[in-house]
Amino acid sequence: MDPIVNLRKEKEVSKKESDPPKTEEEIMEIEWVADYSFFVSNTWRKVAILLLIAIWALFIIFKVNFISIVLFGLILAVFFIRIYSFKPELKIGIKNRGVELDGHLIPYEDIDSFWITYELDGIQELSIKQDNWYLPQIKIPIYDENPVQIRDLLIKYIPESEHIDNFIDAVGRRLGV
Repeated sequence: MDPIVNLRKEKEVSKKESDPPKTEEEIMEIEWVADYSFFVSNTWRKVAILLLIAIWALFIIFKVNFISIVLFGLILAVFFIRIYSFKPELKIGIKNRGVELDGHLIPYEDIDSFWITYELDGIQELSIKQDNWYLPQIKIPIYDENPVQIRDLLIKYIPESEHIDNFIDAVGRRLGV
């Protein structure tokens, strides 16, 4: 069986039996909560911090130039901030006005295109390309949400075009980041 599901054919995607079929008027908003708690407790992040502390200590002991010490100190601070201030749950909503991420609305006018990657036992995410330079692409996990309903709602407002993973995303998936 092919692990990639064609979202244009609704019959291939399994639906929850307890949910009654919704009419088009009812599917105006879709909301779910993304759980990022497994990222917080990753042991590789703690190992990376310990490694950075060791390198920083060696730089200080061997009196390597001041700029390197400051740079590693800043990198270490960023790691600490990312680990200990990370929010494990993120509220996601697709609404009539745009895509909402934890209270921050991205209007459809700012979104160039979307793509849903849905593999049965693999990647299940919504990719959104925006029209800005600092955050051009956002990948949102969709978990157990019905990708056909998400697509049907988004296709009304923004075009669908395939988004290819960049090198950083591919490496991150391999490392489990």
